[in-house]
Amino acid sequence: MEILYSGLLDETLHYIQPGGGATSIRQVSEQELSSPSFLLDKAGIVIIGERVSNPIQLAQVIYSKDNAVSILLISDPVNHRKIKQALQFTPISGSTIHSISNEGRQGMALVLENQMARTEQRRSYKKMKSLVGSLTFPVPQSFDRLKQQYIDKVFEEAPVGIILLNESGTIQAFNPYAAQLIAKTEREVLGLRLEELFPEKNKQQIKSFVTNAEAATSKLVLEKESNDASQYVEITLASLKRGHALTYKTVLLSDVSHQILSKKAIEESARKVELILESLPQIAWTANGKGENTYLNQQWYAYTNSYSQDRAGFSLKAFLHTDDLQATLGIWSASLQQGVPFEVEHRIRRGQDGMYRWMLSRALPLTDEKGDITFWVGTTTDIHDLRLAQQELQKLNEQLAASNEELSAANEEVLANNEELASANESLRQVNADLDNFIYTASHDLKAPIANIDGLIRVLEKNLEKKGVKDHAVSELIRMIHSSVTRFRATIHDLSDIVKLQREITHEKEPVNLTEVYQDVYLNLKEQIEEANAEIVLDVEACEEIMFSRKNVKSIFYNLLSNALKYRAQERKLAIKISCTPEENYSLLSFQDNGLGISLKNNSKLFGMFQRLHTHVEGSGLGLYIVKKILDNAGGKIEVESQVGAGSTFKVYIKRLATHVS
Repeated sequence: MEILYSGLLDETLHYIQPGGGATSIRQVSEQELSSPSFLLDKAGIVIIGERVSNPIQLAQVIYSKDNAVSILLISDPVNHRKIKQALQFTPISGSTIHSISNEGRQGMALVLENQMARTEQRRSYKKMKSLVGSLTFPVPQSFDRLKQQYIDKVFEEAPVGIILLNESGTIQAFNPYAAQLIAKTEREVLGLRLEELFPEKNKQQIKSFVTNAEAATSKLVLEKESNDASQYVEITLASLKRGHALTYKTVLLSDVSHQILSKKAIEESARKVELILESLPQIAWTANGKGENTYLNQQWYAYTNSYSQDRAGFSLKAFLHTDDLQATLGIWSASLQQGVPFEVEHRIRRGQDGMYRWMLSRALPLTDEKGDITFWVGTTTDIHDLRLAQQELQKLNEQLAASNEELSAANEEVLANNEELASANESLRQVNADLDNFIYTASHDLKAPIANIDGLIRVLEKNLEKKGVKDHAVSELIRMIHSSVTRFRATIHDLSDIVKLQREITHEKEPVNLTEVYQDVYLNLKEQIEEANAEIVLDVEACEEIMFSRKNVKSIFYNLLSNALKYRAQERKLAIKISCTPEENYSLLSFQDNGLGISLKNNSKLFGMFQRLHTHVEGSGLGLYIVKKILDNAGGKIEVESQVGAGSTFKVYIKRLATHVS
């Protein structure tokens, strides 16, 4: 047998090459196939490919020439659906014409094999029918002669079981394929009735089938008992006329186990799919190839508050929001026509309260080996809250965009203000620099006049002594002038120190021995210490040396120790303790006394310039300011704990930029 083809794409041709044996493949033109003189008697199948401009018309021509040969139309998925639809309404379109999609290339070999077998069956049957039509009425004694007349090579080699029944329904002959299907020998079968070949449970059904079958071809499928697996046999019954009388009935037996088992497997798969879909938390559904709903899981009935008995009259239109109806139907129609996945967002009415909630519906098409869509599997998921959240997010984004515009405008305003502030800072820096220069110059220039005043007072005092003037009021006045000059000189000195601190940017650090610094300060304050009869305890062994400016450490010691001496309580002996302990990032230097104490209600002014702790004791009010300024410049800090009438503790935190030097 030959495979004839016309208009096939090269990639499709690759999948229909015969595997060997007696089958050959040959390309012919459309003109040759249409020619009345072109013979098809050796052809097992004629394939009309994708390049043929009018495949249905060519198939009709071939069918009119030979109604036994199988005709296979192969086309792309889109044209396949159109051709298949057109064949349903096309006249002169017999059962020999079939259409498949080139998407299912892997299954083409099986389709070709099946269709070629069908061609052979039809031709064998036609040949047998022509032989039987010329026979006379057979009698039981002529079994052997009858067999020799009609069982020729075609009958013996037909790939379908053939059994010949006389008008009384007894078996006259059967071919080897039939013997194989019924698993009986010729001696066991000849002369029996057809129903006697099958189990008891099928006999009455077959007897009725043979008796009542009309002249037209009738079919019956039976399950045949087998030790290995289930086997299904299709019985086709056709009456053969001899003149105007019905003389013979031909029984064709076909093994349709593969088709039946495949169908059952599909049904079982569908049942499993339903079980899976029932377990899903969202709505799930299926539809046939035409788009008609075939299944809805219980989630649908729970959502719509309907009953499964209503499924026969199911219509999604009744639940869809009217604004979403046309869009949904349009997308679904396009998916059905093009065979592409379906996806749409729409609103579906909830049964319990009539609320329309946003849903995302998706479906995928499932195809057979020919590329035809067998059914659709879809899900419908509630996205209402997500949709609302997206809308809210969009509003927030719009608000954020508006806020960004406002922020941009504010930033521009801030930049403009920063420029003004920078200009003001520069002006302030210049003023501060001028002020520092003024203070420095004034303190420097005032030293000479103060020294002159002090000298003149001393000269005046000596002259008065020489002249023997001993007036108490004059002596008190001179003493007060000396005291004022001393305070003035100290103030000028402190102002000079403040200017120096203001100008210092970097500090020369060196290992500073705290005991040595204390001893230097002690010598400077020895007169005041002895006058106050103060008891001083020094405990700095834990951090004997620190890295700092020696001059600044000495200034800290001097100012805090002199303050403790000034603001002592007259009713008790002054006790001062100076200690040092290492902290995580600092060396903590403490000055503790049992003096008058300080009210901390206005603590913010304590370290201000010219702020005095007690007014009854003379002082410039710059000591604590100088200490704080030293620490601020070096990254340190100062804290105070005090109780009026009990004493004070000043805690000096010196930044440990470097560890103790050992």
